[in-house]
Amino acid sequence: MLTSPTTAFWAQNINNTRMTKRLSLLLLASALVQTLYQTLYAQVPTTGLKLWLKADDLRLANGESVSLWQDASGNAHHATSSGTARPMFLQNQLNGRPVVRFSGTTGFSNTGTAMNIALQTGSAVTAIVVAANRRSLLVREAVDVLLASKTSGDPNQFTGFGLSTYNGFVSTTAREITAEAPGQGATVRLRKNGRNAPLMLSQNEFAVITYLGAGIANRGTVNGQEAGSRVRLGSFVAEAQGLYGTNDIAEILLYDRALSQSEVIDIENYLGQKYNIATGSEPFAPVVISGKPWRGAEYRTRETFTYGRFEVRMRSVAGSGVLSSFFTYHPFTGGREQWNEIDIEILGRYSNEVQFNVITANEVSHAYRQVVNFNPHQDFHDYAFEWTPTYVAWFIDGREVYRQTGPHIQTLTRPQKIMMNIWQPIYTDWTGPFDPRILPLYPQYDNVRYYDFTPGRGSAGTDNNFSLRWVENFDEFNPERWERATHTWDANNALFVPENVFFRNGVMFLGLTLPEQAGRLLSVSRTEAPVPTGFSLSQNYPNPFNPTTTIAYQLPKPSRVSLKVYDTLGREIATLVQTRQQAGEYRVQFSAEALALPSGVYLYRLQTEEFSQTKKMILLK
Repeated sequence: MLTSPTTAFWAQNINNTRMTKRLSLLLLASALVQTLYQTLYAQVPTTGLKLWLKADDLRLANGESVSLWQDASGNAHHATSSGTARPMFLQNQLNGRPVVRFSGTTGFSNTGTAMNIALQTGSAVTAIVVAANRRSLLVREAVDVLLASKTSGDPNQFTGFGLSTYNGFVSTTAREITAEAPGQGATVRLRKNGRNAPLMLSQNEFAVITYLGAGIANRGTVNGQEAGSRVRLGSFVAEAQGLYGTNDIAEILLYDRALSQSEVIDIENYLGQKYNIATGSEPFAPVVISGKPWRGAEYRTRETFTYGRFEVRMRSVAGSGVLSSFFTYHPFTGGREQWNEIDIEILGRYSNEVQFNVITANEVSHAYRQVVNFNPHQDFHDYAFEWTPTYVAWFIDGREVYRQTGPHIQTLTRPQKIMMNIWQPIYTDWTGPFDPRILPLYPQYDNVRYYDFTPGRGSAGTDNNFSLRWVENFDEFNPERWERATHTWDANNALFVPENVFFRNGVMFLGLTLPEQAGRLLSVSRTEAPVPTGFSLSQNYPNPFNPTTTIAYQLPKPSRVSLKVYDTLGREIATLVQTRQQAGEYRVQFSAEALALPSGVYLYRLQTEEFSQTKKMILLK
């Protein structure tokens, strides 16, 4: 078909007109966005603004180290770093804008990058940060500090604030945004993207993070530093524990006053518009206890011990999200390379399991889950461990059930205190979700015995290598031997308080309570673990395994249970469970060692009257 010159002229003219209109609309939209941005920028309050750091103010090459990050607030509170441990400037990381990357080699390393700011915080602080957690390899309780005036090594005084992202117990866990505030019972408001919850970050997710609360409680000196005398990016002040953050920071605004709700929302909207992060405008949540909503208890010896047999008769508490413990711990004051700890931990979420652990330098765990044929929350049982230069062995009701040897045991050389506590960990993937309606809870301790390690001269324990030194029957508080803790730590949602340690009729109770319940022994009834809502069979862990693995399953109601292992030809290898069980969560260990099984794929099947499921597992020798 032929087109006349006139028709072609008008068609081209129409196309040009359409393109002009589209271009005009794009320019108009861009102008509106710029106008909105300028409007929001103009609404950023300046009263009390002490620090304003923007990565896009830096004039550096991509990958260049940052020695000076200039303050845009007009107060000349510039962030500085020296030596080789400097953060890095990276372009085009967030909506085309740059960031400053802080890198700690591991969650508990003694090396990392940080920047110092000669800024003394006041009694109130509002800090708003645009940041992302960049840690790829997760370790237990990896603390990634964004900024802080808190002095490390100061768990009791809480002399400054801190804002961090935390990695969970295993690598699949999202990061949690958390804060520390000075003073026991201090209150904060913590927000993500203009919302009060959830305060979780996916890996590499950028967010607008807001902290509003106390800045400093007193001006004491801790670890040679005046508390609150400066702010640090990337770690706590006077860092001795290696808690260096692995975060990208794009922008920071720090005020020495508590901003109003409307002021905070204006800043969040400005940052959200600038960095293309969707922000809400939720009203402030009710006052939150500063990261420690509950009150717990810990009882510990004044003396430390090196080697011996440690025994306790106790009854733990049931309930998801809590654990009762008996352990020894070296109270180090330096870096985490000094870590020495031996644990017996009983998680309230399981009705047939006790966990053992040896923790060595840099908090490396050597954990083991021991399945038991009783419910540890329903009655008293005897638990013990022997610590010698060559092994650590654990005992339940007088019988050895597990032993560790090897090079890591030989590093357990530091003196340790005997401790008992109840706490509420932040790690829901480990201890389960927590519902405070189950409070108060009180694990019970009937007695503790300590035996010296006296090889060839003793009368108790393995090969009679131990000698009884003392017995504590808990008739009353014995201040010459024991002390009641008054501290907490980052991964613990409970603050230990002395008034939650009770003695009644020769039994010690440690309380996990609401703040208003502290100091009162309100109930010693047995709390049942929550009933699962459905049948489930979990993937064995570890997988692949050699030679032992653990299989977990849930029953929502009493059932006749069969759990069996088969080869790929359908031949039965082992029967792990063949009985009637009550509703609950169960764990069963399967060992291929005694069966002399070859490497390969095996099947395990859970079957009840109403449920059947089969999963694969791999034995890899």
